[in-house]
Amino acid sequence: MSSRSESTRTPSPPLLSRDRVKDLLRYNDPLLEAEKTALRSLVDEAPSTLANLDQKIIEARQMLDSLIQKRQVAESDFDDAKTLLHPIRSMPQDVLREIFDHCVPDWEEITSGLGPYQDYDSLDPRFAPWTISHVSRAWRDVSLSLPHLWTCITLDFRKYGTLNMRAIMTKVALVLERSKNMDLAPRWRKFATCMQRPCLQALSGTYFNRLHKLLVVVRPVNRDITAGPVNTFQKTRSLRWAVIRGDETCDSFPLPWYSIETYL
Repeated sequence: MSSRSESTRTPSPPLLSRDRVKDLLRYNDPLLEAEKTALRSLVDEAPSTLANLDQKIIEARQMLDSLIQKRQVAESDFDDAKTLLHPIRSMPQDVLREIFDHCVPDWEEITSGLGPYQDYDSLDPRFAPWTISHVSRAWRDVSLSLPHLWTCITLDFRKYGTLNMRAIMTKVALVLERSKNMDLAPRWRKFATCMQRPCLQALSGTYFNRLHKLLVVVRPVNRDITAGPVNTFQKTRSLRWAVIRGDETCDSFPLPWYSIETYL
């Protein structure tokens, strides 16, 4: 019965070829009746055809979005797996300690003013040991277990214009706390600073009995505050090496000259 209905169904008019359509558009020739019938059929069926194609496009886009999302998840899983399997995560602590020792500059590197540490400052989080203590919990534990990483303290007050004194003191106190019982203030053996004369004079009551090396850059002040010499380091009997930069003289910045072997 279905075959009979199919045989009695009116067949769709044949579609026009693309070449014939181009010719008709190029010239003003009249259409044949069969061509008119085919074009009318195309116009009648166009809305449903376009709707069907639009639906397929939507489904294809949804499928594409789904595939893109799956790829992103797979890529993220791949990156996570590589990170978790990276040898650095299973590196022995003794190897990490050795690496950390080479990451932190020593006194000679800092005072030389050369290389990557020419702008080094102990409160700058862009330098070690701050950087290595913020990588992971394991690295933080190792860096805090090595107090000698925190013993070389260099302060450049020219860089602290945006910080209040409380913030500076808090960070310095943290460095001192992490250095534990290692040699440092008030048992400093090496001291480098950039201060104005009033700040240096304010330290005159501090004893630097073990100070061996000294580098001071005396900052100029906005007004003429030159009353009195800077006697802060006059009695540092262990001082052997000193660098004083600024408009200072032997009288305005007295040092224990009898013990100094190198003065620059």
